[in-house]
Amino acid sequence: MLISPKGSGKTYIGSIVGQHCDIHFLRVKSLWVTRRPGENGWEKVKAAIAEAFQAHSKVMIESLGAGEESHSFLAALKNSYQIKMIRVHADLDLCFRRVQRREC
Repeated sequence: MLISPKGSGKTYIGSIVGQHCDIHFLRVKSLWVTRRPGENGWEKVKAAIAEAFQAHSKVMIESLGAGEESHSFLAALKNSYQIKMIRVHADLDLCFRRVQRREC
């Protein structure tokens, strides 16, 4: 699991790792933003992770953020999978500039 603020490069790093290593990168943000009204995003991500592990022995995801729900989500994942946390460090001003340049 890659952990860091928005704009720090989690998706970029995960994509590179996915291309060059035997680790499948699952973009969590794209799952989260495409959920239907009333759909539980946490459950959608859990299901996608389970599906990814059916085809791959190693899966890397980007973190979903901070807060009580993300802590519960992580605890649930730890019950099913061996989790390794990878902190991506980037200057917060740089992260902010990157996020400002993104198209929504």
